[in-house]
Amino acid sequence: MGYIGYKTVVGSLSDKAIDTKSTTIKAVVIDEKNFLGNSPVSHTFSYSYKFTLNSEVFKGDTKDPELKVGDSVLVEYAESNPKYNRLYNK
Repeated sequence: MGYIGYKTVVGSLSDKAIDTKSTTIKAVVIDEKNFLGNSPVSHTFSYSYKFTLNSEVFKGDTKDPELKVGDSVLVEYAESNPKYNRLYNK
């Protein structure tokens, strides 16, 4: 399985886990860039966010180029595994 197949499967598992039972938490946007699409040409990127739960730090990609370092965001995570998380968009 190639990288794209791997990312598709992991994304699907993450969404399913979050959709099954999730909780929201406040996170902060950090200075960690995630380049989008053909980023070597366009240089478009989004920043990551992080949150702490039970003394463990979790991160995710905001996938939103408008968010800036230091912004607060609401994140939802799978109660069964907080490494599965995404911005809360409801």
